[in-house]
Amino acid sequence: MIVKLVRRHSRALIWTLFGLGSVIWHLPLGAVSIVAVLMLAGVISLRKWGVLRQLASAYVFFTLLWAGGRVGFGLYNGMEFNQAVWLGCDLALRVSVIAASGASLLLLFSPYEIAREVGLSLRKVSPNHYWKLSLALLVMLSFIHTAMLSWQTLRQTIQMRAGKLHVYERIRLTGWAMLRLLSRQTWERALCIAGRNLDRPEAWD
Repeated sequence: MIVKLVRRHSRALIWTLFGLGSVIWHLPLGAVSIVAVLMLAGVISLRKWGVLRQLASAYVFFTLLWAGGRVGFGLYNGMEFNQAVWLGCDLALRVSVIAASGASLLLLFSPYEIAREVGLSLRKVSPNHYWKLSLALLVMLSFIHTAMLSWQTLRQTIQMRAGKLHVYERIRLTGWAMLRLLSRQTWERALCIAGRNLDRPEAWD
């Protein structure tokens, strides 16, 4: 039922989730908390547990990294501990809402569907170049989607084969492996674009 409703209003939903990423930074904390609960309920209702688990681990790591950095910078600048932790929690909640918006998009639509709908929305504004925006957005979303899905597998592989390494060495190895994976995706994306003629406006009509 939810999926059918989403498909009927896909363009409006995509733009709503895009806009939420900007608006969420200006809302009061109480409103952000309500949005966070609604977003969490919406994501859970999709029941795509396999993909959701893979995305969740990467998003949680990303959120904790930013929140921890915010707390650290606050303490470094002389803030009291309670105030620094409160600001870190505030940032974590806002980043979580943005992460839930991104997860919703990736669970509901393919990167091509998102890029195509956004491009078609702007066709009247830029009739000759709207498809270039769609192509650029597709490339960006494809990289993000690949990175998110590869994170869980990469982390498990490093735990199995390099579990005895020091934490710093494991972080360095993870970063190096992710860069290798994404750099290899550059060539594969180029072949995919050429093979499907995505570098032509006809592919986005």
